[in-house]
Amino acid sequence: MAKIYQFDPFYYLLRPYVDYCTRSSYSRTKVSGEENIPTDGAVIIAPNHTNTLLDALVVLRARRRSTVFGARADIFKKYGKILTFLKMVPMVRVRDGLREVEKNRETNGQLVEVLENGVPFCIFSEGKHRPKRSLLPITKGVVRLALEANESFGERKPVYIVPAGIEYGDFFRFRSSSLLQYGKAINVTEFVREHTEMNEAQIQMALRAEIAKGISNLITYFEDDEQFDPKWAIFRVLTAGRKGDLVRKLESNKAAAAKVEALFEQKPEEMASLAQKAEAFHEERKKEHISMRSFRDTPLVISALWKLVAAIIGLPFFLLAGITSLPLWIFAELLCSKVKDKAFHNTMHFASKLIFTPLIIILWAGLTFGLLPGIISHSSLGFACPALAWVIPTLLTAFVPFGYGIFYDYIEFLRIWFSDVRLSFNARLKKQYKEILSEIR
Repeated sequence: MAKIYQFDPFYYLLRPYVDYCTRSSYSRTKVSGEENIPTDGAVIIAPNHTNTLLDALVVLRARRRSTVFGARADIFKKYGKILTFLKMVPMVRVRDGLREVEKNRETNGQLVEVLENGVPFCIFSEGKHRPKRSLLPITKGVVRLALEANESFGERKPVYIVPAGIEYGDFFRFRSSSLLQYGKAINVTEFVREHTEMNEAQIQMALRAEIAKGISNLITYFEDDEQFDPKWAIFRVLTAGRKGDLVRKLESNKAAAAKVEALFEQKPEEMASLAQKAEAFHEERKKEHISMRSFRDTPLVISALWKLVAAIIGLPFFLLAGITSLPLWIFAELLCSKVKDKAFHNTMHFASKLIFTPLIIILWAGLTFGLLPGIISHSSLGFACPALAWVIPTLLTAFVPFGYGIFYDYIEFLRIWFSDVRLSFNARLKKQYKEILSEIR
């Protein structure tokens, strides 16, 4: 039986299609910091975990090389064969019971072999997903694996933990943006060698702190304490309407977060009062269905007018995308209706696209090539240019893989357009926003 890290031709045959479905789940994607991934040793990638399966797929797509992933053990009871094919191994959590946790010893032995053979392992070191601009405590699992690998072969090649940050434009909206950044690698072998005065528990604690620090520097981050919600309410006002390159936007967000943190330290009472105003502002704008993206420097009237023109121009493409994407949309919405955790919804959309896109291409090609050539060839278009009888069905079929993305992008475009129109008639909300912003600045 082949090892999980060994070459699987069927896996690599499907890999480009899976990567395509991952990429098309986002309107914009970017990967940076790849130079921080060492090439001279074993690599454990440790990202934050906010968006269920898509976190792993974002990491997978970022690298052409094979990567083995850790996944919660309970889902292997139903989908074990599929997950193993996808190069995932079960990771038992403490909540699964202490007896079950013992199974991680066997898994770690398998993963040490994976790392020794030069295949990276990705583990979401918080232990579970949570859609929040913060971090859960780093679990012991990632550090234990690194130390076990170091003990096994650290004298021959170093073991590294590479913190990684995944930053989404929105946790719940399909076709938002994704940014993956790799931070500076932690050389576990060197760390152990330089801290002989520490016992294993102290080494584990120190490494966990280094991982948390590394990840928090790569995302928009606030401490997960009682001040999180007030700080987040003010941060949303301060960063409203920001666009641009994903890396620059993140750096701008981090600077804004640092400013909010500083203000809460310097003026705790004033900021607590301002946070109440900000939270009331957010409640009202949500009730009015107004997006924070509508609060920007561009005059709302101009924005609404050009969006109207763009909506009219894009309407035929939206209608075509809606027709071709209807089965995908229905299936995804049915899946989402059965899942209470909204963080899984983007994964449901991904699954729908993965499963149905080939079927729809085949069905659509059959309809267009079966019906259109005869109709076009007997029309004035066909007489003027006979090649159109085959060109038009080809173009319509080639449109299908892009239809689902166009469908959702157009809906999101309309959402912001309607938001702009509503805000242009809501002087009180605009005034509230400006007052809060002036007090922050």
